[in-house]
Amino acid sequence: FENEEGMAATSTKKLRSGLVGEIESIYKKGDLVETLRFGSMISRHLWLSGRYKDRIAIGMMVEDAASLLEHHEEQIQTLIDDIGWTNVLVGKLDIAEKNIEHGVRLALTKGHYFWAAKGERHLAGVADWYKNNLVQTKAHLAKAHEYAQKITDETARKETLAGLDYALADLNL
Repeated sequence: FENEEGMAATSTKKLRSGLVGEIESIYKKGDLVETLRFGSMISRHLWLSGRYKDRIAIGMMVEDAASLLEHHEEQIQTLIDDIGWTNVLVGKLDIAEKNIEHGVRLALTKGHYFWAAKGERHLAGVADWYKNNLVQTKAHLAKAHEYAQKITDETARKETLAGLDYALADLNL
């Protein structure tokens, strides 16, 4: 079993470097559409498997491609989740906050209120869990609530507001 585990670890490392390398190769060739398509597709897998550094590295390329292609929603999602929140988890709070804040600003200018609300909720999490700053936490949750009210899809709005109510209740406990 030790040998199989060692082989599995080696295979995982090869797969990881292969994924990042493949997307980097596509990106360097200037194929922005394929970079965006492939990079966005594997983001969730990298998240669920705990490959945070890979998610950030690929997210940087995807964000640039989305920006150049003017695919604003993909750019916003990448800034807020792939680069922003994932950097929180690896302890790079300054980088995380800058990317999340940029994503929120862009979301507001493009009318993507779901992402603006999600970004503010992420910023509330940083303020609460890492900075222990109750004033900032409540301010971010209030902004998130304000933006969530503007979500046009009724189901998404209700789910987002319910999540924010839960976060506020948890904070008050």
